[in-house]
Amino acid sequence: MNACSEEPSASEQLERERELTRHILEAMPGGIVHVAADGAILRANAEALRVLGLRLDDLTQRYTTDFAVETLNEDGSPCPVEDYPVSRALATGTPQPARVIGVRRPDGSVAWAVFRAVPVLDPSTNKATSAVVTFIDITDRRDAETAEAEVARLRTQIAHAQKIESLGLLAGGVAHDFNNLLAAIAGNASLAKIQLASGSEAAQCVDAIETATRRAADLTGQMLTYAGRGSVRIGPVDLTRLVADISELLATIVSKRATLKVEFAEDLPAIEGDVSQVRQVAMNLIMNASDALGEGPGVITVRGRVIEMSRDALAATYVNDNLAEGNYVCLEVEDTGQGMSAETAARVFDPFFSTKTTGRGLGLAATLGIVRAHRGAIELFSEPGRGTRFCVYFPISSRLQPASEPPASVEPGLRGETVLVVDDEPAVLQVACSLLREFGYDVIAANSGHDGVAQYQKHAAQIDAVVLDMTMPDLSGGEVLDELRRHDPLVRVVLCSGYTEEDIASRIETAQVSAFLQKPYSAAALVSAIERALKRDR
Repeated sequence: MNACSEEPSASEQLERERELTRHILEAMPGGIVHVAADGAILRANAEALRVLGLRLDDLTQRYTTDFAVETLNEDGSPCPVEDYPVSRALATGTPQPARVIGVRRPDGSVAWAVFRAVPVLDPSTNKATSAVVTFIDITDRRDAETAEAEVARLRTQIAHAQKIESLGLLAGGVAHDFNNLLAAIAGNASLAKIQLASGSEAAQCVDAIETATRRAADLTGQMLTYAGRGSVRIGPVDLTRLVADISELLATIVSKRATLKVEFAEDLPAIEGDVSQVRQVAMNLIMNASDALGEGPGVITVRGRVIEMSRDALAATYVNDNLAEGNYVCLEVEDTGQGMSAETAARVFDPFFSTKTTGRGLGLAATLGIVRAHRGAIELFSEPGRGTRFCVYFPISSRLQPASEPPASVEPGLRGETVLVVDDEPAVLQVACSLLREFGYDVIAANSGHDGVAQYQKHAAQIDAVVLDMTMPDLSGGEVLDELRRHDPLVRVVLCSGYTEEDIASRIETAQVSAFLQKPYSAAALVSAIERALKRDR
């Protein structure tokens, strides 16, 4: 028989089959890795090397345990070695279903793939002697999905920010206009009280009017705070001491069936904030947690700790104003209450939204405004039936001493100087002039910005101080102030506004102003502001 027609030997046939197998493995669209029973990596095809970013010599000198710190679950958490499909296949002797796993390559990037594993069994013992792992690369698809999810998240965040901004503008405008009305009410109440006998029934009625006016002013203050236009006196605040100070009060106002736990880290650094407003944040969150418990028993836990916030973590919060990454003090309030649906959680910071049958729905709205004003951030975690957790992140203070409470108002004095009052609201103008005359001042009234400038130019020689409204339709308070200073650079001006001093300071140079007075104001506050202005050196 011709040599060319001879059948191949058994060894030649085996080598041909091996060569065919190698070609098949290399032609496969997915990665294939053969792993020994002890986890040693025996061989792999080119696609496996490409996906894992390794050379054959590097891979075949490794064990599956060598990937322990480099492997991730689908959610990004570390994947333990015992949870690898190949580990389970070797341990159980059964094929393992498809599972998405991420493996960190030597260059730091992560390869995502769908892994499967099938054991190779010893027929005599039915135990795994090795396993074959296959995987399909889905890195590009996952990256695209991640990018799409990030775009969706950013769109949601932008829409939320726009909603908050719009509601903030609305709340701020309503608060400003309402403060003008309250200024007239408070001023007339002060006038009536001066003219009534102390202790009379009529005087008691006026006292009730003043009390209601103060409460209304507090409400508008919350609206301004939500709008990010509240008054903030920033300084170092000891959050541990602040929560300890209010704990006794909180014990009397939270649900009687609630257990209040306070867990603060030792040596918690001071935060940069306003004492009264940070206190309001803590009170609002704890009272909200108490309400969430309803009539049933539960636990409210207040925690304080330092946490490092990355730029991505800050971007995922409710307040994302390009905050600097780094360490923040986290005030965390958690309850074991009924929790919230996603729809409810999305609205909890809206003004006037409330799940309760009572209340104004401004507590959490004001909280968000305070956090924004403090250059902080806030997060909300809640599920129906699993409670709610708020995390507020405050910037750490670099100053040493805690901020003290603002000093009490100075009692007004009595003088006979001439005061020009400029305000476009007739009721506010009338009551301010009446109050000043009651305290012995000579008063010149101007009902607009243009009228104020004209009156000052006409009576400048006799005018000692000017009470000037900030918001007027013809000439704003800032424009009137500029005109007055052109006439007399040392003019003494008390600037009035329904907004706060900090908000006004962002629009005009407050160094030009002798004193600031926020509406609504009492007679004592008005006279005190004028007295401060008159005492300033010219």
